[in-house]
Amino acid sequence: MSTDDTGAFYDVRFSVKENRIHPHQVNLLDRDKLVEQIRQGGGWVCERGTEAVGICLPVMTEKPFISALFVRPSCHAHGIGRELLARSVRWLRNEGARSVQLITDPGSRADGFYQHLGWQRHGLDEYGCQVVFTLDLTRG
Repeated sequence: MSTDDTGAFYDVRFSVKENRIHPHQVNLLDRDKLVEQIRQGGGWVCERGTEAVGICLPVMTEKPFISALFVRPSCHAHGIGRELLARSVRWLRNEGARSVQLITDPGSRADGFYQHLGWQRHGLDEYGCQVVFTLDLTRG
């Protein structure tokens, strides 16, 4: 993913029916913040023809996290999310991360997706509206 992909990022992000932006997440729409995260080098865009159909953006910080993993609803169940997430996890591991965190809406397709892939499901975030997941990257 490059900074040229910011339009594709927002296009895919806003195509989803679940996990929409919550009021406390408005800061996630900040283009400068997005560009800063993209410049870390770990983001991916999946395209079908000329259309972006999936995006994943891992962020390396003191507590690494997946900032975004979204797939257009018309492209669900084709392995796109799984592949994008696998690439992001490998990148984070290569960058030295020992664990990674993400949040998603409880009861969403993503909630089941992460559980199926072995992520550890915890309680709700500090805002009481999204489920926190972690993955231990020290295990094979």
